[in-house]
Amino acid sequence: MLIPSRELHPSSDNIEFRVPLRHDGSFKTLQDLSIGDYLLTVSSTDYNFDKDRFVVLINETQDASNNNITITAYENELGHRYNDLIEVDYPLNITLNQKNPLRKYYEPKNKGITTSGPIAGLLNSKLALFGTVSSIILLIGFNYIQKLDPDFLKDLQNDYSNLQQVVAQNKNPKNSQRPALPTKVKSKRN
Repeated sequence: MLIPSRELHPSSDNIEFRVPLRHDGSFKTLQDLSIGDYLLTVSSTDYNFDKDRFVVLINETQDASNNNITITAYENELGHRYNDLIEVDYPLNITLNQKNPLRKYYEPKNKGITTSGPIAGLLNSKLALFGTVSSIILLIGFNYIQKLDPDFLKDLQNDYSNLQQVVAQNKNPKNSQRPALPTKVKSKRN
């Protein structure tokens, strides 16, 4: 959409020139416009562009031989002052936004259990997923040890109680005598 800059004041109706695009994405109407400055706004219902507002100046330069028209384009972002424009190459190269090229008009309502909610938090966090899987393995493994090898479980409980006694005696400064650490007891397996 091309709007003459002199028409951009509240009393006017902002005259618009709609420019059809060719199959290669180019258009050839800037040479056909009269001398002046224009605001070029690129808009699409399907795509997002990196740069979509330009100020185009069409000037007439007079040489000794003939009259020439020069076209100069400046990038015009919203919120920037009109005299702080950045000059861009002409013909204009209008590119799609690489991060988000397509416009999304709706989001799915039911995202699913793996994309939102507490289960998604576990699946998306490596540390939480590792902790959850480790806890499940420990609980299942402990139950299997109780059923498969009860002697090994008794030996493990004896070692744990001996270790607790050693730690308790080390915390008490009155006992200067230190007991020997418990030796590892091998389980009897058939």
